[in-house]
Amino acid sequence: MVFAEAGVPVKLSVGMTAVGQGKPGGGGIHLIHENPIPYVDDVARQFPGLTVIAAHCAWPFHNEMTAVMIHKANVHNELHGWSPRYFPPELKREISGRLQDRFMFGTDYPWFSYERLFKDWEDEGYKPEILEKVYHKNVRRILGLTL
Repeated sequence: MVFAEAGVPVKLSVGMTAVGQGKPGGGGIHLIHENPIPYVDDVARQFPGLTVIAAHCAWPFHNEMTAVMIHKANVHNELHGWSPRYFPPELKREISGRLQDRFMFGTDYPWFSYERLFKDWEDEGYKPEILEKVYHKNVRRILGLTL
């Protein structure tokens, strides 16, 4: 795959999508295609040198997302489009626990302001070192960014 050879990550959508939400027939969107198993899992398996970033909270497939992240070291999760106050308890536990180095902050600006999201993250009671990882340390490491 060209991306893996070039060292460029790919972003794949997971979980509930706002596209088609509230429309008859969901605007033709099949939510099953947002399930990390088999889609994200297959890409990560076929291209082990590829950095895969799953975008959004993977609800209602968050446990499948956790399984993929535990099993495939090249898979990470960027959490835009959701306020952390709505994350399921299992996801909140993983953010603070064994997968704390694999989650990244994201927004859906202008739908969510930065101020609101930072407040929502901080109101959830995450330790400062976890927030530091989610806000910037993880993405710098995962994407190889230097400032």
